[in-house]
Amino acid sequence: METLKKIGKQSKAFYQSLSPARRWSLGLLLLLSLSFFVFVAVVLARDDYRALGGGMSAEEVQATVARLKERNIPARVRDTGDGVEVPASRLDEARIELAAAGLPRAGGAGFELFDHDDLGMTRFREQVTYQRALEGELARSIRSLKEVRSARVHLVLPQRSLFRDEQREPSASVMVNLLPGADLDPARVKGIRYLVSSAVEGLRPGRVTVIDGQGRVLARLDDGDGGGLSDERVAYQREVERRVERRILDLLEPLVGAGRVVAQVTAEIDFDKVVETREEYDPDRAVVRSEQRTNESRNRESAVAAGVVGTPSNLPGGGGAATGTQPGDYQRSSETLSYEIDKKVQRTERPQGSLRRLSAAVVVDGSYRSDGKGGKVQPTYQPRSAEEMERFAVLVKKAVGFDEKRGDQVEVSNLAFQTVEAPEAPTFFAAWWENLDGMAAARIAGLVLLGALLFFLGVRPALRGLLAARGPRTVLPPGQAMTVSELEQRLGPAGLLAGAPAAAGSAGEPAQNIRQIAAQNPERVVHLLKSWLEEESK
Repeated sequence: METLKKIGKQSKAFYQSLSPARRWSLGLLLLLSLSFFVFVAVVLARDDYRALGGGMSAEEVQATVARLKERNIPARVRDTGDGVEVPASRLDEARIELAAAGLPRAGGAGFELFDHDDLGMTRFREQVTYQRALEGELARSIRSLKEVRSARVHLVLPQRSLFRDEQREPSASVMVNLLPGADLDPARVKGIRYLVSSAVEGLRPGRVTVIDGQGRVLARLDDGDGGGLSDERVAYQREVERRVERRILDLLEPLVGAGRVVAQVTAEIDFDKVVETREEYDPDRAVVRSEQRTNESRNRESAVAAGVVGTPSNLPGGGGAATGTQPGDYQRSSETLSYEIDKKVQRTERPQGSLRRLSAAVVVDGSYRSDGKGGKVQPTYQPRSAEEMERFAVLVKKAVGFDEKRGDQVEVSNLAFQTVEAPEAPTFFAAWWENLDGMAAARIAGLVLLGALLFFLGVRPALRGLLAARGPRTVLPPGQAMTVSELEQRLGPAGLLAGAPAAAGSAGEPAQNIRQIAAQNPERVVHLLKSWLEEESK
């Protein structure tokens, strides 16, 4: 407690010893320092707002803000008007609340369109509502991808026809708006197509078209007739080429060095689906499949008509018809043989994606020999021999599966590579400056400017005044009281004010010395007079 009182008295005495100008400087310094620390505290304590979502409609923004205000979560609309921002410290809480409320309903309404029964709904209206609900549900599912900001789905569902030839296939188109800097890789585009096709009856993945917000076609329509090149076919062809190129590099780089081999491969892929049915007959290998024989014979006499031919013999009383006998020997035979000819049926189905032709071009760098001349090592290029290049060509053909009947071509050449110096790595300051955020840079510049103003306008003048105030002063010896006459006797070059400059040739004139000292150091003289008055008042 005594220490605090002592510090307080010393501070009070120090403040009273300052001139009005220095008191103003000290007050300005304290005010600027306090303002600086308050500004820093406010900037650091301020909660930054983070985007909760984008690509919303006006209705979705209004519903989202109303829901957050009900839960006492601060929210504001983005400058673009298509999103909502909340404090970063409550971002997760806001997301949970909106998820529980089913907000935002991006992509349109879903199957909640059927939550209210409408007894007067016609069949056509029911079909349209079902299509709208299905499109909305698919858009919500696509929007769940982290790269997608919003999505819309359009379905074309033809009416069923009684005739198969008149039945048309359904199709779909998907439009995705991606986040800034995001991109969809082919695997995700393929996943979107399969997602939509699996949700619609009779829809093939090739009948789904996908585009982004900039109008780029991410997946084209495939009619399924086998013509043209789809994205999957182009990707498969490129994958085959990369795989063959990787084989060549893995084979030659250990022999000639990394980065000294370049390989380019062109593969012609047969995407035609061919089904062949072949029947072969061998007449030399006939086999009796069935045999049928029939024998008929008769060995008895039979009565036959005889007499005069004409009407009288047939009239009554005419004597009747005469009869006679005829031998009954009769024999008949037949034979039927059915042969089965040897028949061979062969059905061949060629899979799609078979390799039709392969062309490879390989460039190999030469060898280098170091020649030291003048204390500096200079590499000299040496071309490779023909025998070595021939061995490389044989190895490359074996690696790629060279087939001369297929028409494959492989060319291996030896050329000198041009050396390119690697760029220098960016310094720490350059990398920091490139990654610096705009708002963070503005805050740092503001703090630096405020600190500079605080130093030049407050700290520097105050320190200059304080250092001047703490210069050599004339004070009385501690514990000794002196009158003005006694002090005048002691003034002079050897007195208490010996540290102050005295006029030359005036050491024996105290009054003149006092006038000169008062003219040169008025502040010190005032302080001295104040101390005398305080002592006399005691």
